[in-house]
Amino acid sequence: MKIIPVIGHSNSGKTRFIHSLLNEMNLRHPGQTAVIKHLGDHKHKLEEGKDTTTHYQQGAAVVAGIDGDKATVTVREGSYDSILENLSDYGIKYTIIEGFKEKGYKKIVIGDLESDDCLLRNPAVQEVLDSLEAFDDYYTMQGLVRELREEADISRTGAIFTYTGVVREFTGDEKTEYMEFEDFELLNAVTERLTAKIAQTPGVRGVKLHHCRGRLYAGDDVLYIAVASSHRQEGFKTVMDAIDEFKEKLH
Repeated sequence: MKIIPVIGHSNSGKTRFIHSLLNEMNLRHPGQTAVIKHLGDHKHKLEEGKDTTTHYQQGAAVVAGIDGDKATVTVREGSYDSILENLSDYGIKYTIIEGFKEKGYKKIVIGDLESDDCLLRNPAVQEVLDSLEAFDDYYTMQGLVRELREEADISRTGAIFTYTGVVREFTGDEKTEYMEFEDFELLNAVTERLTAKIAQTPGVRGVKLHHCRGRLYAGDDVLYIAVASSHRQEGFKTVMDAIDEFKEKLH
């Protein structure tokens, strides 16, 4: 899932730009784009007296109201990361985020707001569409496997093998600080090389590797591997060999 943050001062035109971007995204990728908005001090008010409101007031963790063509969901645990996790699990491909300028993702900046993570400033919508691959990824393992199933030829797949491993652990306040591998370029190179190597293994129908950087995920640095293989034993060995090589190259 690509995340596309849009930041700027109040009344800079962020919402208007997002609406224009959404229109084009829906033409090219219908049903695959979500939006998160940072409400800040403006608390979202639930409609008084409605059953969905009273269910929430009585302590429900999640309340969903469903009519003929849409659903509304109120989630008690509504942190930034938990919403991104749910969207990845759900199979969303692109999430536009309005606000949250403190988060360390590559961003679109509207206006003259200063940002160390600016990827595009006051772009045309077409510039964003042309730059989608340059934005950061955010995956859960379930989201990664969903994309693998959609992209790979798994008609004759015997099994999908997955691996989740902690590359580096953070504790306490470290989880929210800007933590980066000194050899981050090496990490990217190893990940790309392993992906290509696994893809060429006989019997492998598809492979997805993703490194979850602790700074972005507010947690540990984690490596996800998902491999679709037509042979169970070979698929399992391929994943184990990839893990060993990753650790060897990194450490």
